[in-house]
Amino acid sequence: MKTIIKSLVLVMAVAAVAGGATYAYFSASATSTGNTFSTGTLKISIDGNDCTHHNPGFFGGVMYNHDWDDCHGSAKIDVNNAQPGNCETGKITVKNTGSLTARDLTIAPSKDNGALCDALNITTDNSLSGVTIAPDKSQDVSVRVCLPNDGTDQSTLQGKTCSFSLNVGAKAYDNDNTGTH
Repeated sequence: MKTIIKSLVLVMAVAAVAGGATYAYFSASATSTGNTFSTGTLKISIDGNDCTHHNPGFFGGVMYNHDWDDCHGSAKIDVNNAQPGNCETGKITVKNTGSLTARDLTIAPSKDNGALCDALNITTDNSLSGVTIAPDKSQDVSVRVCLPNDGTDQSTLQGKTCSFSLNVGAKAYDNDNTGTH
């Protein structure tokens, strides 16, 4: 039995040496240099049509505050002298200032705390829903601000101020979503 195992090991060793001795090849390689992968930018801004636009029909005066010293790329809506039952509509312009297409745009108001802020209704026309904005293109959005007349004494809201923001969000991605091409 010992002889059979020795013979088997010897045959395997000879086969390994013979196989290795008969296996030969040439090889070559090359290097591709200077390759890069860079990403684009997604950047949106909110601007009014003019840097100073006054519309006296909007709650007795709304200003898209765009004097060149103060606008810094965001629309400001100031509503003054409002009373219960007033509803008016203003407009902001959302612009894609990046290099990628803006997709899945959203707009949501956010209000400070307080009785007046709780009473206000701030809505948009959903004109950004399902919209894509190409680089250097814009989309207008209507914004409606209402102080509803709820039929009760709203005297506690007199002389109050509510600050609010309009938060616009966007995504950038390839429609393929697989990353295979």
